[in-house]
Amino acid sequence: MEVVKQLGIAFGADWDPFGGGNRKTTTTWQPPSSGKALTPSEHKQVVARATTKISELQTQLIDLLDVRSRSFGELKEFDKALEDASVMITTSPFTSKGYIRAGKVHILQDRYDEAICTYQKGLSMIPKTDHPGHKRLKAVMENAENTLDKRAAEHAKRGDFEGGLSIARELVYAAPNSIKGYLRAGEIYCMQGKSNLAVEIYEQAMEALSSSIITSISTKATTEDPWYNLLANVRAKALAQAEAQIDFLGILPFEILAYILPLLSTAELVECGSVCHLWRERVIECTEAWHDVTLKCADDIILVAPVTGHIQKLWLNLLEDWELQEFLDKMVIHGNIRHLDSFAIESGVELDLNFCMDVILQSQSGHSLTELYISIDTLETVPLLGHLLLECPNLTHLTYEAPDFDRIVNTKPLPKECGITHLRLNTFLDALIQRTELEPILQACPELRCLIVDRCAPSALSAINQVCPNVYYFHYGSHDEDIFDIGQLTPWDWPHIPKTTSKAIAGSRHISISAEDSKINRRDVISLLNKNSATVEDLHLNIRLDENRFIYTPVWEPLNVYGGEQLRKFECTLGCRTSVLASIFYRSPALETIVIQDMHYVTDAIFSSLIDLPYLKCLRLFDCTGLSEDGLTTFFDKMATTTGSHQGKRISNMTSSSSIKSISNNKTVVLEELEFADMPGMTDHSLNALLDIKSLHTLSVTRCNSVSGIGLNEFMDKLREKQGDNQVEELNFMQMDAVTDLTLCTLGAIEGLKRVKLSLLNGVTDRGLVSLACDFEKYEHINGTSTIALSRS
Repeated sequence: MEVVKQLGIAFGADWDPFGGGNRKTTTTWQPPSSGKALTPSEHKQVVARATTKISELQTQLIDLLDVRSRSFGELKEFDKALEDASVMITTSPFTSKGYIRAGKVHILQDRYDEAICTYQKGLSMIPKTDHPGHKRLKAVMENAENTLDKRAAEHAKRGDFEGGLSIARELVYAAPNSIKGYLRAGEIYCMQGKSNLAVEIYEQAMEALSSSIITSISTKATTEDPWYNLLANVRAKALAQAEAQIDFLGILPFEILAYILPLLSTAELVECGSVCHLWRERVIECTEAWHDVTLKCADDIILVAPVTGHIQKLWLNLLEDWELQEFLDKMVIHGNIRHLDSFAIESGVELDLNFCMDVILQSQSGHSLTELYISIDTLETVPLLGHLLLECPNLTHLTYEAPDFDRIVNTKPLPKECGITHLRLNTFLDALIQRTELEPILQACPELRCLIVDRCAPSALSAINQVCPNVYYFHYGSHDEDIFDIGQLTPWDWPHIPKTTSKAIAGSRHISISAEDSKINRRDVISLLNKNSATVEDLHLNIRLDENRFIYTPVWEPLNVYGGEQLRKFECTLGCRTSVLASIFYRSPALETIVIQDMHYVTDAIFSSLIDLPYLKCLRLFDCTGLSEDGLTTFFDKMATTTGSHQGKRISNMTSSSSIKSISNNKTVVLEELEFADMPGMTDHSLNALLDIKSLHTLSVTRCNSVSGIGLNEFMDKLREKQGDNQVEELNFMQMDAVTDLTLCTLGAIEGLKRVKLSLLNGVTDRGLVSLACDFEKYEHINGTSTIALSRS
């Protein structure tokens, strides 16, 4: 109030404290509180004091708003932070603090383009002199531009050219008078081989730069500007690159293109067709490239439309509702897709049942369809299984995913027999396939060789065991999706089944059972295994325990009499004692690969049975906390001292069956691959004991953080010293705290090492990776997992 009064004294000569406000014509003013008039010099002093005071208060206000805006930004209350910054700019539009604060808030939101635009506005308001605010704004704007430029470069280095170009365009839009965005976009175009587009972007930059120079200085200054000369140079290089490029797609004969283009995916073919009109014509004319088509978006449909007559395999993969409806209506019902061998439709769109059936029937001519994949989660949309089998008599591979099998099986009668050899059935989480629904389907498929049943009721397992004695590959799925993931099969990916396998021999070769222990009929599982003990070669028992139950389930104890003379691979997550596993190993002497995971109750006693396996080639132990350092070390020592003659002696002592006699005539296979994950027993001592196994080729270690950096470096030094005797060719480390740059330097010096894979290593820097990469010939960066793979011949 005192400041306002002083201003009134200075400027309100007719100020009336009672609001009278009658202006006087005299040059002096009589304050109401005193009868003394101010002289001109006193008048100037009052104005100066008041102005100084207001300036100080304004500075304090801006400082307080700046602090509060920064606090709001740190709390991620960006609207409030920007509001305070806006008040700062309004209060003092010719200072830099408000613009800088607003830009920093935008950067916290990862909106660098908005920050650059804010800095540009501030630079236009502040005089282009040696004003410190102008310099600060220019510096922060350059930092923001450099950040966007680096991001675009990083995307391009990873092969994400579209992402890099998108960021470069943001930079051009935000800072049109800067050439950084233009240069980066042109460089990315050159990396893609699109030199003509690079020339265009460089010319746009030269035009924008010329306009700004002409406005500010003169026309002749254009050729003297260093940025303009830089753009002219890179434009000349891009022109030279464009002239040197070979349009291989335009000059190669169709006979060669017919071998190259089919190797590309549909999305890659669409990208090639979007380069130019000539490429589009050549891609469309190469009919061999369009035999296998996967459609995922409307852009793909536009290019695919002219070549629908050549499609033999078609996968409509979760298109938008309108996209799928339009394609089915125009391209299938009223189009020329008539000779499909394989057809897959995967969507949640609510199609009319009759329309969906028309699509399937009219997409084949003369019953050409042999593979069919249907996955639609709307019950009213799914065609009835009985109708499908009758109208498509040549089907051999069928994947059928639907919400309710009761209506599907009972509404339309199934044929007595069909030619299905590969069958996958799956319902959704709200329902399970019951035995009464599954058994009629299996009875209608007497030629079945591969069966995958997901989310199936426990009682259905006995029906499979009884009805399908000749199934080569069998997977019994889990009730819950989070129990076990066998990997999502694409429509055309099925397990390989040798054609030479005799159907007359009853019994499965591959059995995979995935379930929670409390949600499976254990007696049926044991019965199934015993029934196929003479034929099974690959067995996966991924049966997980309920954490609230006891440490093992006694009902699995009858497995101690199970054994497979043909069993080569055994993978186990099972609630049983160590003695049960040991008994299985003892009765399966042909085992070559063993995977034991999440079995915390397995003890060191298991190693005695492992040592007795003469052909054990690969051993993987995951999260087996009951295995100690001494147990692992003793096992490694015994494996190192075991000879082929001793192994042959163990074979003769175990059994005299004809199958084992045939094995003993083959060359003995010794331990070649070891993999450990989450194993506290893997320490410095046990790790170094591995080096005595001279047959070891591959070692993988994941999250075994009982191994120290000193122990790991000692292991590397010994491996380098023993590389003449040791045959280790591949090392894989994942999430290992002990792996550092020093470890990588030692790795590079091991000449016998052929392959290295590193994943998620916190102790490794870019310098260490560069040092290691210099010692290898081939480099591969696997996106999405922070994995780096190196190899050399």
